[in-house]
Amino acid sequence: MALIRDPNWTGPGPGPLIDDGMGTPATPTPAPVYVGGPPPEQGGGRGAEYVPPVTAVPVTTSPITTAPVTTPAVITAPVTTTPAVITTPVTTTPAKFVVPTDDGETATSILTNTLKFYGLNDPALVNEIRAALANRTITGSSTIDEIGIQLRESPAFKQRFIANERRRELGKPVYSVSQLLTLESQYRKNLRDSGMPAGFYDDPTSLQNFLINDISPDEILARVTQGYQAVRNADPTVINELKTLYNLDDGSIAAFFVDPNKAQDNILRAARAAEVAAQARKQAGIGLTATTAEELVRQGVTEAKAQTGFTTLKQEESLYRPLMGEQAITQEEAIAGTLGTNAQAAQRIATTKRRRKGTFEAGGKTSLATVE
Repeated sequence: MALIRDPNWTGPGPGPLIDDGMGTPATPTPAPVYVGGPPPEQGGGRGAEYVPPVTAVPVTTSPITTAPVTTPAVITAPVTTTPAVITTPVTTTPAKFVVPTDDGETATSILTNTLKFYGLNDPALVNEIRAALANRTITGSSTIDEIGIQLRESPAFKQRFIANERRRELGKPVYSVSQLLTLESQYRKNLRDSGMPAGFYDDPTSLQNFLINDISPDEILARVTQGYQAVRNADPTVINELKTLYNLDDGSIAAFFVDPNKAQDNILRAARAAEVAAQARKQAGIGLTATTAEELVRQGVTEAKAQTGFTTLKQEESLYRPLMGEQAITQEEAIAGTLGTNAQAAQRIATTKRRRKGTFEAGGKTSLATVE
């Protein structure tokens, strides 16, 4: 069955749809709608406006399926609740030397003993401490750094810690008093533990120079180690003479190699004398006393001159074995005359040489007394 327009329709607009008579049920056509009045067949006027019928299209309503909204799973890591730790700022307080006190001990004596412990017992500095106590700028419980802050402009304090003044002039950061004292202590300990002799590099001037020039305690230790290496590499004869003549240990000898200009005068003198003594032993087999070796050094005999002189002495050793009627030349005269430190001894050696030469040239017939 199909729908067709009604062929008998006489009204305005297209006719309604009717069954084509083929037996198929037709979908009813909605009656035409007139706006502004009734349809003409009902007496409506011309003002009635025909509105074509709207054929309803069957709408198949499908149930609205709401897709489940999938929210990405959030993996929540298990939360471990750690009890809150309240961190208290750590304030580094310089170590304070505790001085045993008597009940009647005053703040002045407490601080005086404390300063003495640190080697700060200069009378001028102690007087400034007393003045600061009287002015209440420091107390008996003040730390060494607190004292340093209060006294940093005082003449005595500046003199004791002159390294800080020089560092300030050079634009370098300055140390606190406790830092200065710690570094000085480390310098001394390294030198002492390394076997350096007392007074070598541990005097106030040397320590202040280390601080001014940023020389660390470890660097000082390295220098000392090099000194000991120099001892091991030195002429063993010289080292043995130093130990034999002066009873010096390796530390004192190493100090000379570390810094000859800084070594104590007695070590310098010993080192030079040992060099001369070593040449006497090596070239002529003569063992010198410390007094003789030092006298030669004072007379200007160097190691090189000693080497030449003792070599000559060895070659002329027959001169010092007296012939019949000769007066023996002593070893001291032979050494002094050969090395040129004693003119009279040198003259005796020269006379003996001429006499011996004249005797041999004359076939042994010339009297020794005739040779001047």
